[in-house]
Amino acid sequence: MKSLFKITSIATAALFIFLFIQTFFTSEAFITDMGLVPDTASIILIRRASLFMLGLSVLMFLSRNLPVSKGRIYLSISMTVIFSSLAINGSSGYLYGNYNSSIFIAISIESILGLAFVLNIITDRKSVKE
Repeated sequence: MKSLFKITSIATAALFIFLFIQTFFTSEAFITDMGLVPDTASIILIRRASLFMLGLSVLMFLSRNLPVSKGRIYLSISMTVIFSSLAINGSSGYLYGNYNSSIFIAISIESILGLAFVLNIITDRKSVKE
C-alpha cells in the first residue's frame, strides 16, 4: 500500500503543475474566474507566481519516495503552512468580497491537502527518533 505521504505528494505535484499551466498560459482567464479584473500588473504577477508553482510541483514529485525523516516532516510542515495560509486567505478574501463563490473549490482542495500533510506530520513524528 502506498504511504499517505506519497499519495499527498503526488496529488500536490499534480495540483501545482495544473495551476502552473493554467496561470502561466491562461493568466487572464484564471484571474477572471476568481471574479477579478485582469490588468497588466496582475497578469505579470500571476505569471511570475506560476513559476513557484512549477518549482513546488517538481519538489513534491521528486520527494514522493522520501523515507520517514526529519526532512520529510519539515517538508510536510512547509506544505501545511502553504495550504492552510491559502485556505485562510481564500476564506477571508471571499468574506471581504474579493473573490466570487468559485474560490470554495480552491479552499476545499487546500484544506484537504493541508489536513493530509498534518496527518503526515503526526504519523511521521511517531516513527522518527529524536
